[in-house]
Amino acid sequence: LDTETIDWLEAFLAGYRGAVLLVTHDRYLLEQVSTRIIEVEDGICVSYEGSYGDYLVASTERQSRLRQAESRRLKLISQEAAWAARSPAARSTKQKARLQRLDQLQDQRSMPSERSIEWNFDTDDRFGSTLLEVEDLSLQFGNRKLFSKATFTISPKERIGIVGRNGTGKSSLLKILIGQLNSPTGQIHRQSRLQIGILDQNRSGLNPEDSVYESVGGVDFVDVQGQRIHVVGFLSKFLFGRTMLDQKVSLLSGGECARLLMAKLLLQGANLLILDEPTNDLDLLTLRALEEALLEFGGGVMVVTHDRAFLDRVCTGILSIEEGEVVSYADRSQVMKAAHARRQAEQAKLQALKEVQVPKTKNVKEQVALSYQEQKELETLPDQIEVWETELEQIDGVLLDPSTYTDRDIDVGLLQQKKETVASQVEVAMERWEQLSERSLT
Repeated sequence: LDTETIDWLEAFLAGYRGAVLLVTHDRYLLEQVSTRIIEVEDGICVSYEGSYGDYLVASTERQSRLRQAESRRLKLISQEAAWAARSPAARSTKQKARLQRLDQLQDQRSMPSERSIEWNFDTDDRFGSTLLEVEDLSLQFGNRKLFSKATFTISPKERIGIVGRNGTGKSSLLKILIGQLNSPTGQIHRQSRLQIGILDQNRSGLNPEDSVYESVGGVDFVDVQGQRIHVVGFLSKFLFGRTMLDQKVSLLSGGECARLLMAKLLLQGANLLILDEPTNDLDLLTLRALEEALLEFGGGVMVVTHDRAFLDRVCTGILSIEEGEVVSYADRSQVMKAAHARRQAEQAKLQALKEVQVPKTKNVKEQVALSYQEQKELETLPDQIEVWETELEQIDGVLLDPSTYTDRDIDVGLLQQKKETVASQVEVAMERWEQLSERSLT
């Protein structure tokens, strides 16, 4: 879902009077919508009352209590084991009870080891002032223009987020930058030492028939930022244990494929990262690790994502594709303000049209007979209203079809806007028809 559709869904769920059960890693959506969060951890479901913020606090407190309890358990085991070692021949009832207690402590479920991820995409390279300079790029498929006049630069430590409705050409812009598509206009200037690392939304940098071990080179040692590291230790940073080294890529989950591709990116030593929907399938732990790594990265980053929290935390600038133009903003809040201003302008235009087409009349007696043009308008309005109502039914049919939201060629936000426009036209036409009908009877 694009950002506008996510905003609509968030508002809908927040006002929904029924119950909602959702699985999501969208932190803003969790904060605004959820009243209770269930976390699945080590085969156990743990329930936390409140929003995402409440969950973070309560989960941290719970982990602290578990660590204290585990520490006490291990200390008791150590004490009981020491006693048992000193009294191997003990046979009294009290001593037997202590041995049973030792067995019970050892049988208790131990606290799962905490998962931790820490990545560093940095290299020893010195990047210079500008990595990539883009001038007047455009893209068109057939008669459909996606965008034009795309002009921007990206320098070291800049992290540029690309936003826009689905189908506006965000991923296509990235493909132009890496040479997979050609722009009929403009040019791209690349630094001579530019090394691009790519993570596309199809995760196409992996061979399904390769194992995890083969995907990172199939060698026992890898070179990471000038250091020689054993491949087992390296992959463990991406939550791949020793038992997963021989597992086929085709059997990995979406999140595991994303982590494996990030491992390959780290080995490449890129100074410009091109990331297309990198947050898809990532759990919150992995998502936070990726954010931290990008914040510390000394190179440039261009990222397409609809994760609003990710954009707000990571990006130093935003490129928004809107109405066929690529517009630069300082942050996402500026994008939202501009979109709000456009909606207000559109509403003002509709209101002005309504006031022109439906002039106010004080009473029927002051109305005059219909002119020839008004009579023809009265005759054609019912047919026009019927056309618009049929169009509304068709739009509703598309919006109610679940497959609509998985088809990247369908712009859901544009459909919603079109529905509002047509509905306003029907409302204006109905009022006009009522006015003309009333005057035709006088």
